[in-house]
Amino acid sequence: MWFARPPLHSQIVCFDFDGVIANSLAVWQRMLISLSPDAIAQRLHDQEVFLDCFSGNMWRGLRTLGCRRRDIARIVPRLTGSASKALQQVEPFADIIAVVSALCEKYPCMIITSNHGPTVEQWCIGHGLHAMRSVEGVEVSHSKVRKIRRQQRRFRPESTLYIGDTTGDYHEAKRAGAQFIGVAWGWHGEQRLGEAGARVVRSPQELLAACQ
Repeated sequence: MWFARPPLHSQIVCFDFDGVIANSLAVWQRMLISLSPDAIAQRLHDQEVFLDCFSGNMWRGLRTLGCRRRDIARIVPRLTGSASKALQQVEPFADIIAVVSALCEKYPCMIITSNHGPTVEQWCIGHGLHAMRSVEGVEVSHSKVRKIRRQQRRFRPESTLYIGDTTGDYHEAKRAGAQFIGVAWGWHGEQRLGEAGARVVRSPQELLAACQ
C-alpha cells in the first residue's frame, strides 16, 4: 500500500527578487536592451513594451517580440556578467530586508527569479539578507513554475506562498499550485495585478501580516 509522505512544514515563502526585494526596473530594462538583438532592443526602449514581456513567463514574452530561441540561448550566458555589474547599482526597497528577514525566522524562504541566481545571492548577502534557504534563477530553469515545484518537493509544505510583482508571477505561481501575493511597489503595480485577479499588499509591513 502507498502512503503519502506527511508535510515537513506548514508553509514555505518564495520571493521574486526584481520588483519585490530589489528596486531594479530601470537597471533591468537597460540590461535587457543591451543583451537583445537590435530589432528587439529598439522595441524594449518603450517601457510598456518591456513590462508586457512580464505578463507571462519573461522568456516567452521576449519570443512574442520576435526573439528566436537561438537569441535567447545567447542572452542567458551573457546575463551572468551583466547582472553582476548591474546589481551594483540597485538598492532594496525601503523596509523589505527587515520584513523578509523576519519571515525567514518563521518559515523556509527562498528566492525564485528570472535573474542570475548566484549573483542575486551575493547581492542579498551584501545587503544583510543571509537566511534564504535557496536562490534559484535562470541557471536552474527558465520556468518559475518548475523552480517553485522543486522547492515544494524539497520542503513538502502544507502550503506555498509566492510573492511577486507582475501578472506573469501571478500566473506562474497559480500553475505551480502556490498562493500568490502581489506587491504594489513593483513593476506592474496595484491596478494591473488587481485586474489579473491577484491579492495585492501596499507595504512591506502589510506583506508581513499577510504571510502570517
